[in-house]
Amino acid sequence: MVKRIGAWILILGFIFLIFNIMVLGWYREVSGYVYFFILVLYFLVFANSKNKINSDENHEKNGED
Repeated sequence: MVKRIGAWILILGFIFLIFNIMVLGWYREVSGYVYFFILVLYFLVFANSKNKINSDENHEKNGED
């Protein structure tokens, strides 16, 4: 339950970040840096898992275990 609440807080924070960059403009430069940091963090964390998933799918197509 705590993870779910944390996930909702992160989603709402990200939505507010995008809204701030596009509409409000409060500390737009800092918000842009935060958005860039989130993108870099996303690619660093999930890049390996996506490659592993694609690798597993290729092994299944080739009949390998």
